[in-house]
Amino acid sequence: MYFQLRSLFQARIVNETLSCQFCQNCKVHHSKPNYENIFFKADKLVNGYSPRNARCVETWPMSIGSIESLLLHQDVVLELNRSNIKGLKFHPITGIGGEVLKVLPPPPIYYKVEPIGYAEFEPSKEKFEFLSCICGIRPKYFGDFIEPFDIKLHPTDHLDCFYLKHYLFWVCVTKSLIDVLVKNKWTDDFEIGSRALPGIQIREFGSTWYEDTLKQLRTSFPNSTILE
Repeated sequence: MYFQLRSLFQARIVNETLSCQFCQNCKVHHSKPNYENIFFKADKLVNGYSPRNARCVETWPMSIGSIESLLLHQDVVLELNRSNIKGLKFHPITGIGGEVLKVLPPPPIYYKVEPIGYAEFEPSKEKFEFLSCICGIRPKYFGDFIEPFDIKLHPTDHLDCFYLKHYLFWVCVTKSLIDVLVKNKWTDDFEIGSRALPGIQIREFGSTWYEDTLKQLRTSFPNSTILE
């Protein structure tokens, strides 16, 4: 079972993408992740799940992100390395700007996550349109995904972090990485899970969080292939 990992704290991240291709058929500009000369600006950092979500946080969060990026606090990076989590590189950002600097203590170092490997999924012909151009596929329906992605190819070398072939900006992780966040009580700073991977967002992280999630997914999506 794999999990899409994002930050609950959003900021305007500068230089996070590079233009790579233009599809003549779909008239779409394609981009790829950039890992050099990145910085972010923020007027405030608000936790989307917090009951006090109208107020700026008082400490630097363990993650900051956008649709295209996931930045991790230096303490998270240190602990992931100590725990021998495989499959990701860390690129230090070059700076932080914005009004948030006036209200928070001196900032830590943040690192942008680069998944090393990638996995593929088998798109449903009922829910995806298969294209003959560089765009590859696109959902037939607007909005969130209806059911979990069917991952067919495992990440190479048993990596704990990877991206999907058609979704370059997604950071996808295994239970091992999530367990590091749970152990250090950092899950409140992350959005863990989605309708695509594994099929739900996970909010509760007790001692049986993984087993409970698997049980709920098998009940909600009995016809889906959900890997343990």
